Amino acid sequence: MSSLIGNRYGEAFFEAGRDENCLDSLYDDVCLLRGVLGENEDFLKVMNAPSVAKEERSRLLDTIFDGNLQPLTLNYLHLLVDKSRFGSLQDSLEKFIELYREYKGIICATAVTAVPMSEELTNRLRDKLAAVTGKQVELTCEVDPALISGIRLQMNGEQFDSSVRRRLENLKKSIESAVF
Repeated sequence: MSSLIGNRYGEAFFEAGRDENCLDSLYDDVCLLRGVLGENEDFLKVMNAPSVAKEERSRLLDTIFDGNLQPLTLNYLHLLVDKSRFGSLQDSLEKFIELYREYKGIICATAVTAVPMSEELTNRLRDKLAAVTGKQVELTCEVDPALISGIRLQMNGEQFDSSVRRRLENLKKSIESAVF
């Protein structure tokens, strides 16, 4: 569950990016930051540690990110440090991503298959979903050998399952209800 503070900071960051006409660059920065946070739990601990002075945390941000992030993003991180709100960073990044996707007309979809899909098939599926929805699609592909064959697609809170596993489960239920 995201925090109210994180949501507000994320909204403000999004609005600043829209005002500066640099949303796409900020989105790239946000994706980079999410990766850093996901791979380095200690980074967030240090940035939230009250025993580390704000000035030291700001220098750390400059050392790590200067030249790698847009100035607006780096200023945003400094603001979170100055206001003692760095603990809300993850929530604010998630809110930014939500607003960005809504603004750009992007929907997320996850395709789960028994074996990895080829790049060509992934692109064809993405294009087909975009044609059906009329929106740009960010497609994530996952592998679950338990599906046996077919595809399970999750998009807009709905799931479409045409896997062999699902068909076998449905067949089993049909047989059980007919016999009993």
